Amino acid sequence: MNKLLLETLIKIFALISSLYTVSFIENVRFFIRSFLKEEFSDQILSEYFIKFNNYFNEYVEKSDQYKSKDEIYKLLEQIVNDVKHELNQADRILILMGYPVIARKVLTLQDEISSKSNGI
Repeated sequence: MNKLLLETLIKIFALISSLYTVSFIENVRFFIRSFLKEEFSDQILSEYFIKFNNYFNEYVEKSDQYKSKDEIYKLLEQIVNDVKHELNQADRILILMGYPVIARKVLTLQDEISSKSNGI
């Protein structure tokens, strides 16, 4: 797997996790650790796990900047657009295939968060 593709996926997972920090984060960390462990060396696992945590912390700190669905969607678009010209066609297809699913999941999580914070 291309390192740029992996980094992009890590950013997207960090964004999703930052929206639902209470219980979702540990599941995502477990998934990332399991996935990286199967595919990469311990050094790569450590490197990208640190990157995930850094991105996660960055998104949590900036969470007040993307409270609406449109702002979250724009951030997802920015993440993808930043790398689309640097990835080969196969890697772009992987992101494009997963992008709508990821976007829907993020927006669903945002609805759940809004409902909980509004006491609904």
